[in-house]
Amino acid sequence: MTNTLLKVKPNFYLLGGDFVDESTSKEDMEILFKQLGRLTKVAPVYFVYGNHENKTKFTRTKLNQVITKNNITILNDQEVHLNNIILIGRKDYTNKNRKKTKNYNLTNKTYNIVLDHQPQRTKENIKNNVDLQLSGHTHNGQMFPLSYSYHLQPDFAGNYGKETFKH
Repeated sequence: MTNTLLKVKPNFYLLGGDFVDESTSKEDMEILFKQLGRLTKVAPVYFVYGNHENKTKFTRTKLNQVITKNNITILNDQEVHLNNIILIGRKDYTNKNRKKTKNYNLTNKTYNIVLDHQPQRTKENIKNNVDLQLSGHTHNGQMFPLSYSYHLQPDFAGNYGKETFKH
């Protein structure tokens, strides 16, 4: 996978969390982030935690060390200014101490991207000048029996075009 991504040559890469969980060994985690760290030869790589990174066999400190050792930037309720783009990496929704989008003072003079593992607070983000929210977590309804509930609750799975982020 990283060989393919190395050919793309984007401005940056975004990693939306849930890369490791309780079944991931420390050795596999180290191999994974070493491979993902190769992407930094092409462009900066930004990472946000998912809920599964809270359930690992290794400590968060060890995970942080491995990620940063491979030149991947962890965004934990932080923002990065990339020319005319502001990228905000959110703490996972399960963290009740995370910043609110309104506290970032986003304006419509920049293109504002929120990387948030869980597709939550889309209405709040639209109201606060977010142009694009990138999320994962729902597995796009790929897991049975959740595949049926995915269609019944679109706000949980993201709006997928039902709401429009406007700049």
